Amino acid sequence: MSSTSSHKLLSETIQFSDQLLIDYMNHNLEGKKMEIPQLVITTLYRSAIEYLDAIYVLADHGLEGPASTSMRSFLEVMFSLSYIVYQQDKVEQRAKAYYVGFQMQTKKDMSDRLNNFKSILTTEEEVKIKRTLSIVQKSLNRNEIKDIIKEWKRTKNASGNYFDPKWHSLFNGPESIVKLAKLMQQQDTILELITAKEYKRFHEISYSILSREAHSYAALDKYKMVDDDPTKLQLAPVRTTTQAVMEGSYRISNSISLMLQLNVTLVMTVFPQYKEKLVDFSRRHIN
Repeated sequence: MSSTSSHKLLSETIQFSDQLLIDYMNHNLEGKKMEIPQLVITTLYRSAIEYLDAIYVLADHGLEGPASTSMRSFLEVMFSLSYIVYQQDKVEQRAKAYYVGFQMQTKKDMSDRLNNFKSILTTEEEVKIKRTLSIVQKSLNRNEIKDIIKEWKRTKNASGNYFDPKWHSLFNGPESIVKLAKLMQQQDTILELITAKEYKRFHEISYSILSREAHSYAALDKYKMVDDDPTKLQLAPVRTTTQAVMEGSYRISNSISLMLQLNVTLVMTVFPQYKEKLVDFSRRHIN
């Protein structure tokens, strides 16, 4: 697939996914109370689309490093959403775990700002933070998540760690994003069909490689050797070509198939009414 066609297909995949989200909202949630599982699933899916759109824009501008960082964030969302929905009997529990984790983190962030930066906060900012804390506390007081909060506290105490537990570590889940990547690799029915050894740790290795750019460990890659001589270096320009981004070392074009895979997961688990449209889109766009 050429860079032009892959970039165009990325745009079409974003538009299809955005329409899927709109149709899901209209079909399942219009005029209804928003329950926690629907809230979490729709916001995570929206984040996946947003990161994919960022990849499209950054590729268009030839910015490989930032595109790879967005790709990493996209993978995190994909792992999270897939983990929540792939077991039907665990959807509600895991969605609520994500919800509690989000509220606990917001509470910590807002409390830290209020306690450590009060002297530089404006009156308006302080009022806004206190209002947010009040809303968060009301959210955490909901009866339907009491068992989740109990498990959150149990997990934190059991770890003996200063840091709060990851939401996916609750109920003996994977303790880190890398372990979550490994788990979702094992549950990936598409990758299971590929017998090539290099795909057996696809999620884990892809995430690890992309993390080097996100943590600024790969800055020296921006120097290129001349005539394979490590003493002769040429600094790469900030912008490259769309082709170099889409088909380069990070293989950003893989985001297309990963998003389609996420769409399959979402449609098969929570929106089966969209199956025919998904099949039609795949037939028309995927060779």
